[in-house]
Amino acid sequence: MPAEDLEQELDLRVRAFGPLGSYRERLIEDNLALIAAGQMLGAYEGNRLVGTARYLDIRQWWHGLADYSEFAYLADDGFLSYGFDGGPREIEVSYLAAGSAATAAALWGILGSHRCQRTLDTTR
Repeated sequence: MPAEDLEQELDLRVRAFGPLGSYRERLIEDNLALIAAGQMLGAYEGNRLVGTARYLDIRQWWHGLADYSEFAYLADDGFLSYGFDGGPREIEVSYLAAGSAATAAALWGILGSHRCQRTLDTTR
């Protein structure tokens, strides 16, 4: 997806998830970095952007050298993307958006469920 279509991507996101608020500037910065790295794809109908996808370069080394995993959950009115970074005791939330209180509770519940599986020191 070319950088000049970023405003169309932001419009799609607002229509899907609601106003961006203070998150808008960070989202623009993050998306420009993804576009520059070739990690944002766009689906078009003619010249109109109708959908986007992002992918992360995930590398995994075995035998304790490194192990980063990114997980994503999509709901009817929400999205959660998170991973374990900086060691097994930290969760890093890349993105969480919810269109309803029920979806927000469900997505935060997914994150909270890791407290039972691991002893977490930090959620970022």
